[in-house]
Amino acid sequence: MGNRKVTKKLVQDRKKKSRSKEVAAICGDWQDLQEDVRFLAERSMRCATISFVDPRDVGASSNSIVAIAYGLQKLQDQEMPSDVDDLGACMNMWEKLPKHRKTKAVRDAMSRAIITVDKKYPGQVPWKKVP
Repeated sequence: MGNRKVTKKLVQDRKKKSRSKEVAAICGDWQDLQEDVRFLAERSMRCATISFVDPRDVGASSNSIVAIAYGLQKLQDQEMPSDVDDLGACMNMWEKLPKHRKTKAVRDAMSRAIITVDKKYPGQVPWKKVP
């Protein structure tokens, strides 16, 4: 009898640990989702405005990188920044992009943007690599 109780207790403990991992995964996903919603909502509020005070983080090239981050666009279809200011918008977007969205593809897109602008404007690009 004693062995059955011990075995039953071990099985119950394993189930609890398994459920705890599931809950932790769901909570992690929920936090990622909240970060995504916050980032996209704040970005949408700025996309149709002109600001001479706040650093720009929206535009065709930064929007393209965001589309890559969210799986809506492929890397080969990336819209490149046209100048150092456009690249600056991409860098500002990068700082605000949720950490879980900074994947290899997005890093590659940022690197390509830096290289493209650096070739067009040698010596004028303050960034040599993705932070």
